[in-house]
Amino acid sequence: MQLNRLNVDSNLQSEMDYGSFEFPLEVFYDDLCKYDIGFIRWHWHKEVQFSVVKKGTVEFFFLDKSFKLSEGNGVFINSNILHQMKPVTQGSIVINIAFNTTLIGGHKLSLIDRKYIYPIVNNNNVHFMILDNTISWKKDMITNLFEIYDSYEKSDFGYELSIKNFLCSLWLTLAKNLIPNLNLKSTINKYEGERIKVMLEFIHNNFSKNITLEDISQTVHISKSECCRCFKKYLKMSPFEYLMQYRIIEASSILRNTNTSISEIMNLVGFNDPSYFTKVFKRFTNYTPTQYRKQIK
Repeated sequence: MQLNRLNVDSNLQSEMDYGSFEFPLEVFYDDLCKYDIGFIRWHWHKEVQFSVVKKGTVEFFFLDKSFKLSEGNGVFINSNILHQMKPVTQGSIVINIAFNTTLIGGHKLSLIDRKYIYPIVNNNNVHFMILDNTISWKKDMITNLFEIYDSYEKSDFGYELSIKNFLCSLWLTLAKNLIPNLNLKSTINKYEGERIKVMLEFIHNNFSKNITLEDISQTVHISKSECCRCFKKYLKMSPFEYLMQYRIIEASSILRNTNTSISEIMNLVGFNDPSYFTKVFKRFTNYTPTQYRKQIK
């Protein structure tokens, strides 16, 4: 069984290419349970993203909130916003559409970019917006998203023009309803968000070492209790739980891409007890390391 994987750098930026320079858009049909750790991990990218749940129920996580969205509902995720998605029900599927706004706005000095794109993409108060299909204009946006997906899948002659047309309609609806309300204050403390990113980057760069809660908290000069509060508030888990999750993500990558022995992998990712490594690995993936390696071969 081939499992999907989202690679990120130490700052959690996605390393995936979203389309090409000529056509900077990518459409994904994501069965979340088929990702290597059973969900799409924390990440961000410069592209804006629209997601719609095609099947099941999915929980979307942002730095200060999480939402469970059922089939037919979606979300707009702004550029550079940290997010994660997990299936609530088995077999949950999400259509994810990510694109660079130059596709609809042209160069950064264009009138379209200045009037309709820049005010949204560069506004610190706009992190995401739920697309509730019981609201007429949001339902129209969801319809556009399915039309984009269908055009991309069929790839008929001129499909790129059709997609750009649907994207313009989608963005016009978003701008009409969002820009007049951009004076709303953000509920996210931007400074705390940056602190979280710094602490996560420290974990990513040092996960194989015997790092402590104090080590993590000192990267941003806060107390251990404040560190735990930030992680619980924004990531819905403790620093230790995040460290364990990240170690298992790295272990799964080595299992999948190399023939390195399981005992050596255990040491490479910061564990020194085989039984504990197996227990933690199974908690996050539902497989033992041996079972996981067999599944992907």
